[in-house]
Amino acid sequence: MANLTMFDSIDVAALPSNGTYFAGYVNGAWPTYPTLLGRFPHARVLSIAVDAEANAECLDVESGDAVPSQVPAWIKRQQARSVYRPVIYTSASNLNAVLYAIQAAKIPRAGVRLWSAHYGAGRHICGPGSCGYIGPDGKAVPACDGTQWTDQALGRNLDESVLLGDFFDTSPPPEPKPAEADMPGIWKQIITVTPTFAGGVIGGWTVVGIGEDGDLWTVSKQGGTWAKPERIDSIDIRA
Repeated sequence: MANLTMFDSIDVAALPSNGTYFAGYVNGAWPTYPTLLGRFPHARVLSIAVDAEANAECLDVESGDAVPSQVPAWIKRQQARSVYRPVIYTSASNLNAVLYAIQAAKIPRAGVRLWSAHYGAGRHICGPGSCGYIGPDGKAVPACDGTQWTDQALGRNLDESVLLGDFFDTSPPPEPKPAEADMPGIWKQIITVTPTFAGGVIGGWTVVGIGEDGDLWTVSKQGGTWAKPERIDSIDIRA
């Protein structure tokens, strides 16, 4: 999947008319988001909140705006509003502090998009295998979902970011149908494999079959994780 290019600027006139992806603020000194929606009706516009009290797809975590300790509660509030993988924007030097706050709150990394700001290293998405940036704590920054890598794009006062191809996906990919060899337990016969749905896509599977003991068993997979198999009928049906 090809990477995406996104532009943002407090000067809306600096944005390229042929752009496909933009970002704008919903509050603060430069609330550009409503203007962008009107100016680029066919583009995808990422909404950004500059403080943790506001709702948006992205929270700006930098000096004068939100701080890492506010990130977990903000993420959970956006998830409750059905925002898929809320975005946290922060500088490369602040990434690990944000990540630690997310981990401490037991929020899965896969449920959040990290958008870093890292200038002077060329066009890249931050991570151990790309820029290899080492944070103030002496540890490499995590692999990000996007990076704002310049503030002089196209020779203007214009920020440009490179994003992973799935950055703007609005729902998780469907869970593939499991192979019998991947199912926990030992099965004599699989009777049914039924999908379960989350957000309109297949999010898991429920399997019913006959175990090696001849009894009827079921096991479910959700979010890539198998539950423990359970006997659902104690009657021996081998006869």
